[in-house]
Amino acid sequence: MTNTRITDPEILERRYPVLLREFSIRQGSGGSGKFRGGNGLRRVIEPLTDLSMNILSERRSHAPYGMAGGGEGEKGKNAIRKGGSGGVLSSIGGKSSCLLSKGDVLIIESPGGGGWGKEEEAAEEGGGGGGGGGGGGGEVSKAFVGRANGSVSEYEATQFSA
Repeated sequence: MTNTRITDPEILERRYPVLLREFSIRQGSGGSGKFRGGNGLRRVIEPLTDLSMNILSERRSHAPYGMAGGGEGEKGKNAIRKGGSGGVLSSIGGKSSCLLSKGDVLIIESPGGGGWGKEEEAAEEGGGGGGGGGGGGGEVSKAFVGRANGSVSEYEATQFSA
């Protein structure tokens, strides 16, 4: 499973002997700024049988940085709770291989994005910071010109150019 394409819960449970107990947004994990960074995700996965697990993830020791005065996003976290909800919680770091037993719980919290711009600018312009999700209410600043390549940016350019 990857975070890049965010594996659907149904596909995850069909392909692997696991139960997805939680799949939610990490509210408040995006960095502060005129435009808040996007929130990360939280997944709680319970194996239905003993299995071996590997995880390769980033931004667990260094927070995603903000730009143009924006704040850092929250670091990601990976942990295992042995024996389910009443067991001991152990951090497993960003890159790990371990054995999970039936009844254990794997908790994956992806990092939030860094914010853009200083928060004071949002207050001076009457909003704009919004709550998570990368933008927030208000118009996009004329000073910021995003540059990207790829199908998503091309799609957005055609949608918003009219």
